[in-house]
Amino acid sequence: MKKAGLLSVFLMIGFALIWGTSFTHPVPVESPSIRVGIILSLSGRNTLVGKEMKQAMELAVADAKKTFPALPAIEVVTGDDRGTAGEAARVTLQFIKEKGVKFIVGGSGSNQALGMARICRERDVLCITPSATHTELAAMGDSVIRFLPSNNAFARFLADSALNQLAFRELAVLRNSSNAFSMDLASAFMKHYQAGGGNVIAQETYDPNTYLGDLIARVVKSGAKAVFIPDNTASSLPILQVWGGRSGPKPVFLGPDSWSVPSLWDTVRSLGLRVYFVSYYDPTSEAWRVFSQRMGGAPEKISGFAGVAYDAMMILLSSLARSEAKTPRAVSRVLQKSRLDGVSGGTVFSGKTTPSRDLYLL
Repeated sequence: MKKAGLLSVFLMIGFALIWGTSFTHPVPVESPSIRVGIILSLSGRNTLVGKEMKQAMELAVADAKKTFPALPAIEVVTGDDRGTAGEAARVTLQFIKEKGVKFIVGGSGSNQALGMARICRERDVLCITPSATHTELAAMGDSVIRFLPSNNAFARFLADSALNQLAFRELAVLRNSSNAFSMDLASAFMKHYQAGGGNVIAQETYDPNTYLGDLIARVVKSGAKAVFIPDNTASSLPILQVWGGRSGPKPVFLGPDSWSVPSLWDTVRSLGLRVYFVSYYDPTSEAWRVFSQRMGGAPEKISGFAGVAYDAMMILLSSLARSEAKTPRAVSRVLQKSRLDGVSGGTVFSGKTTPSRDLYLL
């Protein structure tokens, strides 16, 4: 009986050790290739944008393998952030702990990118955000590379365009309190617009539970001839649709770079609305025409998000190929001295984690 008891004890200890090793502390699976994570909104409200960005990144990986002879073997791991910052953070941590991912490209929007970037900074993993512009991303150190300029740069350009190109000396601003990108961009825009002599005659804040009819009625009452809506396409479209269905004169709408998607363009055309938005690519360029064709659509049917997703992946893989050490910190140093003439235009990093780019009013 004593021998059987001791055997049972040893077996229990053995099972406990196995259980603790296998389930409590998962060990990343070793791979001879370098694993690059793609984390995008493949479900939720930004599904169409996320899937198009994924297609563009996969195209970039295939092109990079042929373009950069020194590029090591690359294995792509894809995750779905479901359009939320919390899920973006969870998937990022899972990739790092269980799959050994050291390089991540993703974040369809600023909310998701912020969730992803905070984990990457803590874990010394290099991430590049193709389309996120939130100001906070610039303060996260060398682990977080932003492919687009900050909200402040977009806001300054749009404020100058509204005042000097479009001659709007007063306007209204609508902002989404549930969207960090929207609140950050609205604040930066109003600062630059008012500093230039513009007058914000109405400010309205909304969230997913706001009754849009009342919101619009208050802005109409202000007499604003132009309305700036710094929000993503999914949240902006319902406002434009309700406004377009109203009788009477319509204001001119100003939008952010996130309006660079065909679904929004089709809607404003059908409603007869007049819209201007700031963007980071030239849809009339030859590079964009060729890229759109490879993506399977006409230039006006491919979103700007797809272009920056392709270019962000290309500049990461180019930096990986040129870096002697294949560590996140070493690759980050190379990337911060890079430039790219990509499908979305020219991008120049001058020793910083945020590049300079040309901006357009479309």
